[in-house]
Amino acid sequence: ANGGLVQLSEIDVHDISATGTGLPEDTWFFMGDSITAFAYDRANPPSFATLIDTATAHAYLPAMINGGIGSELTGNGLARLDEALSLNPDYRFFAITYGTNDSWGNKTDTTTYRANLQMMIDKIKAAGRTPVLSHVPYSNDQNHETLDNFNAVIDDLTRTNQLQVGPDFT
Repeated sequence: ANGGLVQLSEIDVHDISATGTGLPEDTWFFMGDSITAFAYDRANPPSFATLIDTATAHAYLPAMINGGIGSELTGNGLARLDEALSLNPDYRFFAITYGTNDSWGNKTDTTTYRANLQMMIDKIKAAGRTPVLSHVPYSNDQNHETLDNFNAVIDDLTRTNQLQVGPDFT
């Protein structure tokens, strides 16, 4: 609606004082396609931050930035990752949710998808941050019948890179 320009829907104030790790414990940057853009849109409550706040009896209200962009592929995310890391030096967790667009048309070759995600993991770790990969959500539109192949890549990369297991939206 705004021509792809940045839009602020609200502003929270957080104390993100550095901890023993050098980064705040409760800061999240979400990267992905339109599913990320809509799922982590704070204008459509409850937001991720609100859900965590409620689940922890108001012990944590994480700072979050939704960096999801509709129609984006892993290659697009990889191309903008350095900037996202640079612009958000205090954000510890980088949640990565890609695959819906990468798998469009029932693609079976996951080579590029795997390589792009691995490069994203490497960049995030090299920046001293924590990558978290989530499964690609189920879709019944007949254009995503190979999602199991893409989710298998997520499982393998999570295991081989010794990452925390991310959410399973399948």
